[in-house]
Amino acid sequence: MFLAHEKRRNIVTKLSSGSVFCILFFTVVSVYLICGFLYKRIVIGAKGLEQIPNYTFWRDFGNLQADGCDYICRCGPRQESQAYRGIDDHLKMDEERDDQLLNM
Repeated sequence: MFLAHEKRRNIVTKLSSGSVFCILFFTVVSVYLICGFLYKRIVIGAKGLEQIPNYTFWRDFGNLQADGCDYICRCGPRQESQAYRGIDDHLKMDEERDDQLLNM
């Protein structure tokens, strides 16, 4: 019985590497947010959501992840967006509209 009691006292508990990583991660994130809020509030004079450090990046973060997933995971031909048209396309559209404007 005495030996069992001695063994329990000599047990040293250690933090796992995952625990150390989580502690460091949350500490760094907390310092980043607190210092970023204070800097933007005091030095720059931001109000509301503009106080969040790198707000435009975090606002678009979900879209950036979706674009990355779309680029990596989807197979097959990609459809080109019609948002950007060449100069020729624009001129052709103007010519078609001009014909309707002329009264003859």
